[in-house]
Amino acid sequence: MRKILVTYFPASLLLVITAMALLTFGGCGGDGGGGSLAGGGGDGGEVIPAAATLTGLSINGPSSMEANSTATYTATASWSDNSTTTVTPTWGINSYVAEISSSGVLSCHQSVVYDEPASITATYSAGGITKTATLDVTITNKTTSAILTGLSISGPS
Repeated sequence: MRKILVTYFPASLLLVITAMALLTFGGCGGDGGGGSLAGGGGDGGEVIPAAATLTGLSINGPSSMEANSTATYTATASWSDNSTTTVTPTWGINSYVAEISSSGVLSCHQSVVYDEPASITATYSAGGITKTATLDVTITNKTTSAILTGLSISGPS
């Protein structure tokens, strides 16, 4: 039969028929159709797992900082495949003496008389799932004490 094909069909027509057959039947060692990208798999043997989903979010950083200073915070996402990654969330804080930047740097550029409580929030979304984490932080009264370097007494003796 091979001799008949070669004899009666030009090479360009054979190339077109071969290309159509490969496209129709999945090429070399494909799954033969009926496979699924997420967890199904046909007889090709490869199973591609579904993407991991967001299951949690946590904030990492100090639980207190002195007034007139800064502290850096990061957020860690937890995934359904038990992995964790550092992510860039939307940051927020409920304080009138401090602010947090989009990169997670908390700053307080003023003095406080008493320790001030604050709550930092981080919100992160992935795959249609949104998680929010909260961390309570205390902005402490930075006490400065003067160091006595000398004593001088003046007046009548």
